[in-house]
Amino acid sequence: MSFTPLKELSKDLNVNLSTIYKTSTNITKDIVRIVNEGNYKLLLIGAARSFFRMIF
Repeated sequence: MSFTPLKELSKDLNVNLSTIYKTSTNITKDIVRIVNEGNYKLLLIGAARSFFRMIF
């Protein structure tokens, strides 16, 4: 996984960007913790496969 394209775009647009790459046994809990501890205006999440169960 490479953040290079996003880092380059953020630099071109003069936008601050924080990247985090993390393995986890409880991804939902970790995402909530990271977001709550940070001062973020936008959260983008990507994964190789879905990590949320869809409930219908």
